[in-house]
Order: sequence, then structure tokens, then C-alpha cells
Amino acid sequence: ITRGVMSWRHDDNEEDQEEEEGFGDDASLFSRKDFLIFVVDARTPMFTPTACGELPFANVLLVARKLTIAKIRAQESDQIAIVFFGTREKSNLNDFPGIYVFQDLDVPDAESIKQLEGLGDVDFSARYGHADGPVAFHHVLWVCSTMFSNRPTKDAHQRIFLFTNDDNPTGDDRSLRSQALAKAEDLKTLDIDVDLYPLGSTFNTHTFFEDILTVSEEDDTGRNVIQRIETLEELAESVRRKEFKKRSLGKVPLIMAEGIELGTRLYNTLQEAKKPSPLWLDAKTNQPVKCKTLWVCADTGTLLSDAQMKYWYEYGGSRVVFTKDELKDIKKFGSPGIQLMGFKPMSAVKRFQVTRHPYFLYPDEEAIEGSTVAFHALLKKMLEMKKVAIARFIPRANAQPRFVALYPQEETFAPDGMQETPPGMNIVFLPFADDIRNVKVPTETPRVAERGQIVAAKKVIRSLQSEFQHGSI
Repeated sequence: ITRGVMSWRHDDNEEDQEEEEGFGDDASLFSRKDFLIFVVDARTPMFTPTACGELPFANVLLVARKLTIAKIRAQESDQIAIVFFGTREKSNLNDFPGIYVFQDLDVPDAESIKQLEGLGDVDFSARYGHADGPVAFHHVLWVCSTMFSNRPTKDAHQRIFLFTNDDNPTGDDRSLRSQALAKAEDLKTLDIDVDLYPLGSTFNTHTFFEDILTVSEEDDTGRNVIQRIETLEELAESVRRKEFKKRSLGKVPLIMAEGIELGTRLYNTLQEAKKPSPLWLDAKTNQPVKCKTLWVCADTGTLLSDAQMKYWYEYGGSRVVFTKDELKDIKKFGSPGIQLMGFKPMSAVKRFQVTRHPYFLYPDEEAIEGSTVAFHALLKKMLEMKKVAIARFIPRANAQPRFVALYPQEETFAPDGMQETPPGMNIVFLPFADDIRNVKVPTETPRVAERGQIVAAKKVIRSLQSEFQHGSI
């Protein structure tokens, strides 16, 4: 039995840990790496100036360079690759014609950025060439799948960013089309997402790419809404929106009453940007070091397992011993979920009671069928009656329950028809009683310094000044 005293105090960093660890079954989402492959059409039309006088291929390279730099700054463990299709030369592990892997899937660095910058100074037609005409698009998807499968980390987000101004790359060849659709289904099975960036005002996604693209699991419409891209600014903005994969914090049921539950998902709409944790490297190999903690018995020197370790708390002059499983059971206050307690007017939730940023709640039809209809019926009624729901929120197992207010949010649209705010509920964390203090503001008139005191203070300040010379410190 190890000699340790249990800590019963509240962890001040618990709220931060909730955000970092995630919720429920989706706790591993934020620790997953992002593997991204830029697939760029390199046929002649991509090198033809648009009505704006811009080259689509050059715009894609500029955006790829910006995204690479952003990945280096934000996520140093993510990996990026760049693949050209429709080229005369070939370079890929599958040895397929017309596909050139310009940069293999790897962590971006300064050298990869230099290669992208240097590509603008190279005669692309002479170095790589163009293979115009129908494309064996299933070969393109196959090469990307091979690149993903060769990575040592299997549990990662795998995405393909596809850039082209041809809405029918296989042409009238039905065999190529059917093979491309079959390979696209294989990618969906492997959880590989394909995001299309259509370049050109006449691009029609229904011609070929509608069945190739991946519909996000959070998209309740079941369809892809893609805007045509004509300028560099539009392309950069479109890529920026998808730079980070949209994902939920986790799934939690909204418990209306006994036996009545709705499937919902949690989203984090605002997150504080924190300095990344330091990475320990081996001095000889410069490789990341994995830290491992082992507990050793002080009497025998043998390694201790979890089953051999106990915890105790002194009570009434004696030690009460607990196992690790018993400690977990003590911290359990119920199953994860949002238990509806009642309703209050919207005016009951004051602005000063918002002590931290809220989460966003949205229905999950996959968890419980019919959740979307019931959720939106509840949302509509709360907006009509101007009510907020008071609920008990347990985000995950072993988490302390919190009382929250479910504040309804109405769907709004911009003048151009694009959605500005989605329909759903904001989870506002209600403060504890001791979180709010009654600050007594002094009502007496503040004292004002006399003229002589102000003059004397100025003399003291001037006397403290000195001439500064560079290099004197």
C-alpha cells in the first residue's frame, strides 16, 4: 500500500481540462493529427488566365504555401502533401501515368515552402508537361489512399483538397466514371474526406463530382453546398474555412423526462489560443522523447501495478483505505447528459452571470432518430415564449455536474442568402453562489490633490529622469 493522502479539494483547472480532454466517446478527436493532400489539376486549362487575369494553377500554389506556413505555426505534427494529376511525367508509388507526387505526405518545413516558391520560377510545361484529355480519376484517388496507408499514425483525420476547373475530368468514358465512383466509395469507407474547390464561374458539380464528395457527419442537410471560385481572394477564404476540420466535442443526450431523450452534439464556437506544450527531444537523435512513470515499492524495490496501489484518507484518527476503482465511483454523479430541470424567462439570465464562453448544442439524428424534429420544435417554442431551459449538465463520466442555461439561438441569413448563425442552443454555464461578490463601491467624493502637491510631484518625477545611452545597460 502506497502512503498517499487523498486530495478532496476542487481542481481549479477542471474547466480547462474539460476543453482539452473532450467529451464522451469523441475524447480522442483533439489529439488526432491532420493529414492533408493537395490534389491539383495540372492540365492546360489550369494555366489559362481567367477573366480577372489570374492563373488558377498559380493561385492554388499561393494558397498551398499560406496553408503550409499556417500549419507549421499552429499544428507542428500535421502532415501535408501535394499531388499533380494530368501531367506528362509520373512519380507515384502505384506507378500510374499522369500523376506526379510533388511533395510526399510529411510534416511541412522550410524546405517544402522553398520548393513551392521555386515552382513558380520553373517552366512547368517543360519540366512536368501536360496530359490533356480524360483523366483516370480513380487512379488519383488510389494514389492518395496509398499515401495515407503508408503513414505510421493510423488514427488521424485524412482529407483531400481537390482543385480543378474541369467539372467532368473523365469525359464521356463511362468506364472511367464508374471506376472513380467505386474508388470514392472505398475512400468513404476508410474515413477519407474529399473537399472540392471548383475554379471557374461555369463549374457544375452535378456533372461528375456530386457523388465523389464527402458529406460531413455534422451536415444535417445531407448535401454539399459548394460555391464557385473565380479569384484568389475567394480561393484563400474558401480554404481558410476548411483549414481545420469541423468536428464536435462529443455526443450527449438531452433528457427531457424519464424515457424521453434527444440525441445532441456539442460544439465549441470559441477557444482561447494557448501556447503549445513543450516537446522534449533526445539530445542524440533529436527525436521526441516519451515520458513514462513507474511506481516502485520503497521497501522491496519492485514495480507496483495499479491493483497493488491504494489510497487513504485520515478520518477520526484512523486511515480509510480506497482502491482506484472506488475513487472513480465516488466521483460519479450520474451518466453523461443534459437533464432538463425547468424553464425560466430569458431575462433571468444576466450578462454578468456568463463567466466562461458557452458551448453550442445541435441535434444529432444519427444517435436517436427523430431528434432533429423534436429539437427544432422545442427551439421554436422557446423562442416564441422567450424562455431559457435550466438543466444539469454532466459532460463526461467522472465530471462534476454543472447547472446550465440552454439559451435558444435563431437561424439568421446574410443578404446573399448564406447562413450567418445556425439554429441551436447556447449552453451558458451558471455560476455558483460564491462566484458572485457584492462589491461595495465607495460613494464618498474622491480627494483631489492641491496645486502645490501637483507641482511638488512633477519636480520629483523630473529628478528621477536620466539620459539613456545605448549600451549602458
